[in-house]
Parts: sequence; C-alpha cells; structure tokens
Amino acid sequence: ILFDFKQAVELKSKYEKLKHKYLIEFNRSVMEYSEAISQYNLQHPDSTLSMPIDYNSPQQLKILFYDIAKIPIGLYKKEPTGTGKNVVDAILHTKSLEKSPIFTIVQHLSLVKMYDKAIGTFIDKLTLNAKEHSGKIHCDFSLVATDTGRLASRNPNLQQVPSRLGDIRTMFVAGENRVFINCDFSKQEPCILASSCEDKKLVSVFEEGKDIYSAIASMMYPEFSYEECLEHNLDGTTNHDGKNRRSAAKKVVLSIMYSKGVKSLAEDIHVTPQRAQEIYDNVLTSYPDMAQWMKDKVDFAYKYGYVDNFFGRRRRLPSLLKDDFEFIFNVNLDERAQEYYKEQYLNRLKKVWKDSDIKSIIADAHAKGITIINNKKQKADDYRRIVNFCIQGGAAVVTKKAMLNIYNNARLRELGCRLILSIHDESMCSVPVDTAYECAKLIEKCSIDAGNDLAVKLSCDIAITKNWYGQEYTFNENHELVELKEV
Repeated sequence: ILFDFKQAVELKSKYEKLKHKYLIEFNRSVMEYSEAISQYNLQHPDSTLSMPIDYNSPQQLKILFYDIAKIPIGLYKKEPTGTGKNVVDAILHTKSLEKSPIFTIVQHLSLVKMYDKAIGTFIDKLTLNAKEHSGKIHCDFSLVATDTGRLASRNPNLQQVPSRLGDIRTMFVAGENRVFINCDFSKQEPCILASSCEDKKLVSVFEEGKDIYSAIASMMYPEFSYEECLEHNLDGTTNHDGKNRRSAAKKVVLSIMYSKGVKSLAEDIHVTPQRAQEIYDNVLTSYPDMAQWMKDKVDFAYKYGYVDNFFGRRRRLPSLLKDDFEFIFNVNLDERAQEYYKEQYLNRLKKVWKDSDIKSIIADAHAKGITIINNKKQKADDYRRIVNFCIQGGAAVVTKKAMLNIYNNARLRELGCRLILSIHDESMCSVPVDTAYECAKLIEKCSIDAGNDLAVKLSCDIAITKNWYGQEYTFNENHELVELKEV
C-alpha cells in the first residue's frame, strides 16, 4: 500500500500539539491532589511519586489512583489494582466518581495516552517501514496463525491501525488516478449466528429487513416497541434513547457470541448483575431455537472435545474432556491410598475459589509428593470458545470466500482491480478511477455471493476513497465519481 509521507508529517505535528495540550490539562488536574501527594511522600520516604506525575509509570499511577484518589480496589475485577485501559474505562463509567478530581484526571490521561500511542506506534513506525520499502507498506498475512481461521497481519499489523483516530488511516493512499473501494460486511456475525442456529424468529428479522440489534433491543426492553429502539427516527434525526438501547443490544449479542458471563455483560452495559441476567434471559427466551443450538454445541464439545462451525471447519478443545484437577503421584502409594488423597484434596479444592487458595492447596500436595494439575482455567477458556468459534470461524470463511471471488473474477482483473488488504470482515481493493463504478458493483456482488450457503442474505457497505478513511466519494447519474458530502 502506498504511504503518504507528507500526511504523516502533518498528522504527527497535529497529534503532538494535542498530546501537549492534554498533558498540560492532566498535570493541572493532578494539582487538585497536590497536598495529598506531599503528605504521601512525607509518610513514604521511598515513594516513587513525583510532580508532575509520569503518565507512563504504572507504579506512579497506581499510587495516584488507589492511595491518593482512594479509588475502590477491584473497580475492574480482573485488574484489582491496575492502571491500564480497562481500569480507566471503569473509572469513566462509574457515576459516583463523575464529580471527583480523579474523573477529570483520567479523562485527560486517556487522551494523552491515545495520542502518544498514535505517534509512536503508528506514525513513526509506519513512516520508517515505508522509507525502508520505497514508499510502500508491505505487511505479511498468515492463514494459519489464528485458531478461528481469521487472517492475521504482522510486520506491520495493518489490522490494528486504529479507526477511532480515523485520520491515522489517511496515511495510506490508492495512488494516482486510483481509488480504494472498501467492502465491509454489515452485521456479518449475527447473519452467521442466525444461519447456524436456524432460529425461525431470528431469520425472519433479516428476511423482513429489520435491524437485528433494534429487534433484539425490543426483546430486552419489552416496554419499548421496535421503532423506539431504532437509532434514527423516521425523519432521519437521531433517536438518542433508541440508540442507547440498540447499543446495549449489540453488547448482549456480542456477549452471546463470545460466551461472556453475566457479570461481564453487566459491566459492559452498566447495570446490576441481576438486571443483566434478566436481559440475557429475555433474549434467550425470545429466541428458543438459538438457545437450544447453543446448548447442543456446548454438550457436543464436552462429549467429543471439538466443535465444527457452519462450514465444517473444526476446532479441537481437548481440555473439555479432562477433569478439573488431575493427580500424578510421585510417591509409591497403593490404589486405595491414592483414592483417599484424591478425595481429600478434591474436597478441599471444592470449598475454595480464589487462585491463591487453590495454589496453596496444590503446594501442600506437592510437598507430599503429589502433583495436582489445575485444568479449570483452560476449561473455562475453551468453554467460551465453543459458540464463539462457530460464529467467528464462520465469518472468517465467508470473508475468505469473498476475497477468492474478488481475486478470481476475470472482469475485475480486466478493469485493473487489485485486492490490497483484509481487515477482519472488510476487503480493500485499489481500482482505476475510470472503472470504479463497475468495480464497486462487482466487488459488492462477489462479497454477497460468498454467503450463498447461508440462511439469510448478507449485505455490504461500500466506501470509495482516495486515501483510507479519507473523504468519501459516490457516483452521479453518469457514473462519475463525486464527493459524497456534495450529494
């Protein structure tokens, strides 16, 4: 892919100014705690805390968060005293902290880190990479690096170029007299889910042309109609309440497809675990065939140690065939003694749930010459992979079939179309400006035809740009390219 060095220089200058601006705001907001910081340093002579705070120091941020600002330990349960992105997001979604100084501090901190990463990880590294390869980026793709079957990118990983900072992607250009045509599957994974479980109610949502997330939102919140859960009103204006309900429904669908627990769902949609359970149950009750399909897939995986997706791709999950704990006796004990010790240790292990307690019991057994292998975490991870593989693995197959259709289409080759990049469920092609209209139609058809085996018809969104995520173009009545904003 061609790289625009001039755009990279401009973006770096822009981001450095923004980073500097929010760093000043960050330091200013930290001053709210200046007295508390001074007291802390007096009481802790070996403290690493400095003024101004080093925003790149996890140790300093940890002291600021938990010792100075008194954020509750375990606000984000997976990282009880963490300072990373998940903890920052948890702080920003905690209403009780909204009026506290730490809330403002974290807002500025997240922006500083975002621009810092954009400069170092993307602008600087990609610029160097392009300089080494005559102005182009050449990444590697692997067909077999992921268990789900998705393509993996590396050296550099162009699938990780952030979309949130859309102008980062504008450093990639189609070239003179050429444009990018991005063909992005719309609601690809829900389509795979509906086709896999063959739930008639779920399939009918697609057949009736309804928005799947708004339809599920109306199931989650029975007091609201489908229309009240749409992102936009009939006049085209934004329906803010409906957008929020639809957004929550999208997270519920992701929770189902990724087999996330109810507690994680509650954190995602910012409700109590009890309310999250009610919402989750509402959806599964509304789509009983989907619920049964999920149960059947889980039962099959636990019986045979593998699972197949819609297209027959198989993923082996052998840990599901194992006991939670396996015992290896390194001392000479007869069978009766072995059974005695297994029973004793299993009874102890059943009564604890903390990792530290489990490790303590395993250490105690090890001292007696008994090795206990803990398979619980691996089994829990593989349980979450069962349904997820069926959906994500199916989506990966559809995307690859679409790429094959595009690559092997003789007419697209005649028109000068080049398949450039794959980003999960999106294919990017570079085409001449003069043939863009016909190419766009053929690329869309090739992509939709990749789902001909599915129970519901796929749909795609087409974006035409001269640089990735740049100004979008469309076609006028003469099939000529015009800027979309003019239309």
